[in-house]
Amino acid sequence: MKEENQKIVNSNILSLTTLTLGQSCKLISFEDVQQLQELKNGVRLEHLSLNLSSKSIGVEYAIQIASYISCLENLSELNINLSTNQIESKGAKAFGESLQKLKNLKQLRLYISFNQIKSDGLSSIAEGISNLKNLEQLTLSFNQNQIQEFYQLGKTFEKLANITFLHLSLAQNQINSEGILQICQGISKCSNLKSLILQLKNNILADEGIQNLSNELQKCQKIELLNLDLTNNLVKEQGAYYLGNLVQQLQNLTHINFNLQINKIQQNGLQNLIGCIKKIKIQLTNLSLNLYNNQIDFEGIESLFLEISQFDKLKQIDLNLEKNQSMIKNILFHFKSLEHLQFLALNISQNGFSHYFKKKFINQSFLRCKRLVQMQLQK
Repeated sequence: MKEENQKIVNSNILSLTTLTLGQSCKLISFEDVQQLQELKNGVRLEHLSLNLSSKSIGVEYAIQIASYISCLENLSELNINLSTNQIESKGAKAFGESLQKLKNLKQLRLYISFNQIKSDGLSSIAEGISNLKNLEQLTLSFNQNQIQEFYQLGKTFEKLANITFLHLSLAQNQINSEGILQICQGISKCSNLKSLILQLKNNILADEGIQNLSNELQKCQKIELLNLDLTNNLVKEQGAYYLGNLVQQLQNLTHINFNLQINKIQQNGLQNLIGCIKKIKIQLTNLSLNLYNNQIDFEGIESLFLEISQFDKLKQIDLNLEKNQSMIKNILFHFKSLEHLQFLALNISQNGFSHYFKKKFINQSFLRCKRLVQMQLQK
């Protein structure tokens, strides 16, 4: 089988424009990667995907892979998953150097989570990306590394004038208010940005960090999709207020996804947030709020449902209200007016339900939602 694979590579590699190597592909081993490296001169690949997650690659092989990629100057799309491989900062630096040479890249997805990378490794990759003037879509995943400095990453975003889609995942990196300021100051310069996904769970932003995030991101006036994962970030009432202020400044938003679980948001914070969302209801079509395990009482939940019932353009709603402090009964009747609703996901478990809350009751609550085609309810 190995000899057959070698023949396939030798005969076709020079004419390929798209190549995918991954978990389901038999053409995936260190020997194959080395073979591709030997054939790198003359390869005209435009689309390359490498899934090498959890392959125990280490620093040495990471450097070899980076060297191969650096010669693929025709690439317009590059997807690499090197998560959980112990490539460390030295391996990350090699990838940063290789990225500088890929001037034609328009789409880059780079997954390097769980790799013991420190700040200098991230800075090297950021510097490499800053040279990609044609980049339009960028996904970076650096979850659970050892990064403490984000200045260079922020400076990189300032140089990406053509970026329209940005997905940044930095969960569990001890990011504080200063770190998020460095990141978002850069993002605020991305004047053409339309879709922004920030996954920042298990950091230490607190309310001051949310304020910095809000003050900077509201400068991105073209954003239509905003997805923030702020799980377990010490967010309290004031933090929810800052998020509300961010939302009402982004007048082109159509999709909002806020994951705020395991924080300390109470009634007033939620009411302010939903009140600000209400101000852009005229164009909002998708709303997702995860408020699992906060400190929201019955009045807060009732206010939430009452306000949402007035969002007459909403097509999709996803609410997780599990494990708060509410006794939810007939407040679902507010949803009767959502005539455009097509999808609903609702988790209201662990909130003190009685047996009175039956299927018939729920069905009556959504009786007028004539366009509803899918409903997921956890009670």
